Amino acid sequence: MIFFIYSSSCYFLVGQNWKSFLKIISIFNILYCVLTLGIIIYYYQSISVFGIIYFLGEIIVIAGIVFLEIKTKKQQLKF
Repeated sequence: MIFFIYSSSCYFLVGQNWKSFLKIISIFNILYCVLTLGIIIYYYQSISVFGIIYFLGEIIVIAGIVFLEIKTKKQQLKF
C-alpha cells in the first residue's frame, strides 16, 4: 500500500525530476523481492506449495515491473 501511495503521489506531484523518484521505487521493489525470497527460504517447511507458488509469482511480477522501471529510466536519459 505504501508503494502505491508513493507511486501515485509521484505521478501527480513530481514534475521534471521524476527519474530519481523512479530509482527510489525501483530499489524498494528489489528489496521487497529479496525480503520475500528470504521469508520463503526461512519458512520453507511451513509454507504450502501453493503459498510458495504464489510468492514466487509475486516476485516474478514485481521483477518485471522493476525491469520496466529501469528500462524507462534509461530510455529517458537518452533524450
